[in-house]
Amino acid sequence: MGWLWNTTHDIFDIDDGTYPEICICGLSSKQVVDGYNFLRSKIKRLRGTPTFYSFETKNEIGLDEFGNAAELVCKRNAHPFHFVAATFKLGRGVLYDLGFFILDNAIAIDFQRGPLMGELEIETILRIIIEIRKNAPDSYLKLQSTYSPDYRSRIEEAIESLIKEDNEE
Repeated sequence: MGWLWNTTHDIFDIDDGTYPEICICGLSSKQVVDGYNFLRSKIKRLRGTPTFYSFETKNEIGLDEFGNAAELVCKRNAHPFHFVAATFKLGRGVLYDLGFFILDNAIAIDFQRGPLMGELEIETILRIIIEIRKNAPDSYLKLQSTYSPDYRSRIEEAIESLIKEDNEE
C-alpha cells in the first residue's frame, strides 16, 4: 500500500461497529445544491426509497419525486435529510452503502468503518470531499466526536497531498 494507506488507514479500517461522519461545513446554498448534484451524478443505485419532509406539502416526498431536494432544504422548505448510496462510483473507486446528510449549510458523509476500506476506498471518500469543496474555499471539515482529535488534521493533510499530486500530473 502507498502513502495514503499508511497515513490514514486506521481512521477508516478499524471495524468498531460505528458509522462515523465527516461533515463538510460552511457551505453556501449554491454549494450544497451543487454538491448534491455531484453526489447524485455518481450514485449508481440508492438503498431503499429515501424520502424527505416538505414543509409546503406537510408530508414525506420521495427523493426522486422532486428535481433537487437540496434546493428545498436550502430554502428551508424541507427538513435536512439522509440517504444512502447502495453503489457510488467515482473514477476507479466504488463504494457501497455510503450515506449522505444534506443540510442547508453542510453535507456530511457517513460510512461503515472496517476491513473493506482499502486505499482506493479511502481515496474515493477523500476525492468526494475534494470535489464538494472545490468551489468552497471557506468550507471546513468537522468530524464526529468518536474520532481521535488528530484525525481531522490527518484527513486535511491527505486531501492536500492528493490535490498536490493531481496538480503535478
